[in-house]
Amino acid sequence: MPFGCICEGMKDIDARITAPELASIALAKLTPKIVAFCPQFLWRPSEFVVCDSSWVDLSSVPEPMQPYFYHECLHPGSRKNSKTPVFKPKQFPLFVIIPESQWREYESHKLAEEEMSASDTEHPVSVHCPNPLTGPTSPPATASSFNTGAAAHLLSHGIGLVGI
Repeated sequence: MPFGCICEGMKDIDARITAPELASIALAKLTPKIVAFCPQFLWRPSEFVVCDSSWVDLSSVPEPMQPYFYHECLHPGSRKNSKTPVFKPKQFPLFVIIPESQWREYESHKLAEEEMSASDTEHPVSVHCPNPLTGPTSPPATASSFNTGAAAHLLSHGIGLVGI
């Protein structure tokens, strides 16, 4: 499984949820999958960053205690002369970003692991080297989707294969 393909979805996230709460849920959902991808590497989840689809870091939003996506769920009423907004749930993607420095350490770890494995079995190992013209690969973003709902509870156990 390619690392960048870790993707989870969640239903019935309260539309009034704040950015720190969203980040916490995204990290709780995806960190175990990142760790499971390479349990031999010492991941530092405290350094992971959660961003929305506009690459806004949820830990640095100007008003962290305000509902983060609620205003995007409110739409003008469809009735003639109606000024009352209508709530419509929708999905919002969030991404868990592994910092570049940590990703480089992971790549070094994997390379050392492959070299050790090759020397143990005395078989040559094929190592992918980045193209010097295109540069090294970027650290991946893992995705998840939240489906906001007006429900008072934050989470249900419904999981899909869409982003947060």
